[in-house]
Order: sequence, then structure tokens, then C-alpha cells
Amino acid sequence: YPFGLACPTCMQVFFGEVSLDLARMNVEHLESLTAQPGSASPKTQEKLRTECAHAQHQLGKKLSSLGRYTEAIQTYYVSLRLITAIKGPLSPHMASCYSDMAEVFRLQGRYDEAMKF
Repeated sequence: YPFGLACPTCMQVFFGEVSLDLARMNVEHLESLTAQPGSASPKTQEKLRTECAHAQHQLGKKLSSLGRYTEAIQTYYVSLRLITAIKGPLSPHMASCYSDMAEVFRLQGRYDEAMKF
């Protein structure tokens, strides 16, 4: 299921490897902002970490749409760890991430693993 990713600056929608690069740059940018302790209030830091978790999820979706399933699963796990640390294990984001992980396992024919989610 190919989907595009819009550049936050010019709002142009990109597909394929270009959108993957854009998703990775977004994750790197957010990670760099969250790595600066004391540069923002605790509430702003939490918001940045949440955005980073969502960016990781989007990166996972992009990797999955390009057939890069192993990388997608790894990225989903990163997103899950981040969101669990921020919002706890009952966050709605968790269900979405688990669903997307199950879909990747299904696409790989790994039905037993997909059923765990």
C-alpha cells in the first residue's frame, strides 16, 4: 500500500525512496531535538518524544510499503518502546503499531507471529 509523505516545508508529496529519506530525516531531526536536555520545558520534551515515536511509526509504514519488512519491524519496536515510556502500555498508538506489525508479519507469510498481535 504505497503512500506518500509530505515535506513540512514545501508541502509537496513524495513517494518511494525519496519519501523514505524524508521520513528518516524527520526522525533524525526529532531525535536531535530530544537529545538536548534542558533546552525545553518537560512538557515540550514529552511532546517532542511523542512526535519522535509517531515519526518512527511513519518510518516503519514507509519501510513496509517499500517491502523492507525487517527494517519496518525494527522501527515499529522502537516506536513501541518510545510510546510505552511516554504514555504507558495502554496508549491508542500501541494498537495502531501492533496492527501494522501484524500486517508486516502477514505479508511475510509469518502468520503465527502476526496472530500474536
